[in-house]
Amino acid sequence: MVKKYSLFFLFCALLYSKNAYSETDSSVQYGTFGTGVMLCEEWIENSDKQTDIITKAWVAGAFTGYENACRLMKGNCAYGKITSMKQLYLRAKAYCRMHPDKRVGDSALNAWIQIVRDPNSF
Repeated sequence: MVKKYSLFFLFCALLYSKNAYSETDSSVQYGTFGTGVMLCEEWIENSDKQTDIITKAWVAGAFTGYENACRLMKGNCAYGKITSMKQLYLRAKAYCRMHPDKRVGDSALNAWIQIVRDPNSF
């Protein structure tokens, strides 16, 4: 079931994201593409429902990537520590509200790390 949702979110991120195909930002120090290079401020201040859906899909895809990489390394992962994706989105958006000058990619990574360290911290 998780695999089905992960594939769905990945599909949405690639199909509907206006930036998903090739746009990168050279100021970002790690391999972030597409919506992940968008500033948090844009996500928070933009009331466009489509942007919110695209960003949530990107965050879910990034979370899936972090989780799969963690599992391959047999590390302490987030699997089983959250009960809904809403917890992930709320953490990512809260990070963006506190750090509007950061990028959506930073918020996704920060949310994943928070969940791994303490899933009840939010």
